[in-house]
Amino acid sequence: MIFLYQMVPFILFTSVSGECVPTLFKDTDFEGGDIATVFSPSAKYCQVICTYHPRCLLFTFTAESPSEEPTQWFTCVLKDSVTETLPRVNRTGAISGYSFKQCPHQISACNKDIYADLDIRGMNYNSSVARSVQECQERCTDDIHCHFFTYATRRFPSLVHRNRCLLKHTQTGTPTGITKLHRVVSGFSLKSCALSNLACIRDVFPDTAFADSNIASVVTPDAFVCHRICTHHPGCLFFTFFSQEWPRESQRNLCLLKTSESGLPSTRIKKSKALSGFSLQTCRHSVPVFCHPSFYHDTDFLGEELDIVAVKGHEACQKLCTDAVRCQFFTYTPAQASCSEGRGKCYLKLSSDGSPTKILHGRGGISGYTLRLCKMDNGGKEDAGRCSSQCFCCRVYQQNQAKDCWRNCICSWRVAVAGDAAHHLTHSETPVWRLHHWKPVDFNSCSLFLWVSTMPVFTSSSSSHTYENYY
Repeated sequence: MIFLYQMVPFILFTSVSGECVPTLFKDTDFEGGDIATVFSPSAKYCQVICTYHPRCLLFTFTAESPSEEPTQWFTCVLKDSVTETLPRVNRTGAISGYSFKQCPHQISACNKDIYADLDIRGMNYNSSVARSVQECQERCTDDIHCHFFTYATRRFPSLVHRNRCLLKHTQTGTPTGITKLHRVVSGFSLKSCALSNLACIRDVFPDTAFADSNIASVVTPDAFVCHRICTHHPGCLFFTFFSQEWPRESQRNLCLLKTSESGLPSTRIKKSKALSGFSLQTCRHSVPVFCHPSFYHDTDFLGEELDIVAVKGHEACQKLCTDAVRCQFFTYTPAQASCSEGRGKCYLKLSSDGSPTKILHGRGGISGYTLRLCKMDNGGKEDAGRCSSQCFCCRVYQQNQAKDCWRNCICSWRVAVAGDAAHHLTHSETPVWRLHHWKPVDFNSCSLFLWVSTMPVFTSSSSSHTYENYY
């Protein structure tokens, strides 16, 4: 990569470790710390990409500039630093900034911006005539594979290509390149804005494995973390998770992210100790936040250690991880009974993909994830993410296990769920309502609420599990 920049006589170092810095610095390059280079139509979208990357803390975007080679225009360099700081140097045309991970708000993957005279490149897999750029964007949003699009306007030089809508996708969800092209308009799918008209299947299916292509695999403590990772992975359409009771030890806690040309699994295989489900990226009205709030008892997450701190309790350990911007997950080892102060060890950790490299059980640890991204999307709050996680798990577990999930359900989320139910009732399909019976538990004064789904659900030969919706 060639940079044509002018060095200042001295180097400035950032000094905002752990703080929210929404400002973009023009004609500024963060020097070093490169972890990946992608293409972005704007510095604003580059910042979003950095926010969702598991390790990116800072970025430098190269705008269209006469001082830069055209091949370097629209590059977005993602950066990391063990000190959370990098030196700044002057470079004309460069725009630098910080990830929104440090911010308590302003975190959203929704991008409604339209980019005139830019051809956002990827694999062109569908071409059709559209009356407007808005219609083209709607087609992209309602196509299961589409990540972004380019629309040739009625003034495009080539008559045969005028009013053509090109739907595109890539393995990473980001463009493979961006070039200047007059009389075209480009933009992104609005699935992350919860505006897709595609159906979404919310249920998780026990004793089920899906076939088709694996695009990635990660280690997760349960199917629900796997489900959320699939939802926010650009290429994942459905998943299969192997639980800790899976016969093959090397595959336990393995989350397989999958795709297919049709968008649906070609084969459903009955497999004990496996669970499968679908991405929720196409859900209208609400897309789950990328947040894993649960605690996992008697479980150790392995990864690269950032720090070891003595704290009182696993909740304090989780808060410490959330406040440390580079921390992705943690394991808390409770204090020994002989310890008078009651402080255990809090191990702050990270990895290349944001997930544990391995999960061990039976060691007495308590593990969990940072809550930093629990406040993203649609102005959601941390409590909403926790409630959705805890209540959602009741959709799959056996009846004698389900009641445990509801204990942590936080009342504030029932409003969002009620809105979701109201939306679904406007559809023409007959809603599926199911009652789930169990003994009363302590809801922390949280009222029961209704989650209505109008989606068809798979049937199962096993009567010991329920996959329906609960009241």
